[in-house]
Amino acid sequence: INSSIKVLALCDQIIYDPYQAKCYSYKFHSPKFNMYYLDSRVNKFYKKRLNFKEDRRIPKEYRNYLKCYYKSGYDRGHLAPDAAFDFNLTILKTTYLTSNIVPEKPRTNRYIISKIEKLIRNIARKNKIIVITGAIQSNKKLKNKNYCANIPKFIYKLIFIKDKNYYEFLKG
Repeated sequence: INSSIKVLALCDQIIYDPYQAKCYSYKFHSPKFNMYYLDSRVNKFYKKRLNFKEDRRIPKEYRNYLKCYYKSGYDRGHLAPDAAFDFNLTILKTTYLTSNIVPEKPRTNRYIISKIEKLIRNIARKNKIIVITGAIQSNKKLKNKNYCANIPKFIYKLIFIKDKNYYEFLKG
C-alpha cells in the first residue's frame, strides 16, 4: 500500500475512465502514465477514427491543448491505443481525450509503437492483462509555448499477465 501511495503522489490528477486510470502531470501538461485493462474483447467491431477532444476535467491552465500539435511535426500519440478499445464506442471515445496523448515522432508512433501495441493485443486475446504505458518527460515543449505539452524523451510499456495461458501463447 505504501508504494501505491508513493506512485499516486507523483500524479497531480488521477483521471478514471472505464478500463483505465490516467496519471496526469500539471507540470508537463500531459499524462505521466496510463494504466489499462485488456482481455479477449480487443479488436472487435468499431473501426472509425474519432476526433480528439480536450479533456475538460483538467483545469484550463494545465490542459494538453490540441492546437499545440498542429504543424508541430509530432503525432498525438495514444497511451491507451484506440485499437485496443474498439469493442465499445463509449470506451473508445476516452482514448481520444487529451488526457491520454503525448507528443510522439510520427515514425515512432506509426511504426514502432504500433507494432508493440499489436503484439499486446495478440497477448490480450488469450490473457487478461494490465498495461502501463508512460512517458519519461524532457524539458522541451511543443512549439515552445508554456501551455503546450512536454515532448517525452522515452515512451515505455509494461505488461502484467494474469493468466498462465501466456506460456502456451509463446509456444504457438
